[in-house]
Amino acid sequence: MQINQALSQLELNPDSDLESLSGGIKRRVLLAAALILDPELLLLDEPTNHLDIETIQWLENFLLRIRKTLIFISHDQAFVRKLASRVVEVDRGQLQDYRCSYDQVPGSPRRCAEQRREGLGPV
Repeated sequence: MQINQALSQLELNPDSDLESLSGGIKRRVLLAAALILDPELLLLDEPTNHLDIETIQWLENFLLRIRKTLIFISHDQAFVRKLASRVVEVDRGQLQDYRCSYDQVPGSPRRCAEQRREGLGPV
């Protein structure tokens, strides 16, 4: 990704003083820096925090287009639904590896609702 493209897409002013930026804008700067480096593996921790809806949608579409390995940690269920093709859950030191979409993972909100409707899970 080109620097100017990242600045434009993330609505960043290249003349801004980093110290004067809000937390959300600083997060965008860090994301732009990571994207510009064109890494083989992109590790994102809560990437949608402090981003507006338009930027989240851009990020989702961008990440779907790139040919990179992406590992992310997110509580944003819409983001996870759109991007995850594999889910690794860590719970009390135990790893569960699900090679499926988020909604197919046992215990996901949508999966639990389906099981309740089918009479297969707890109410």
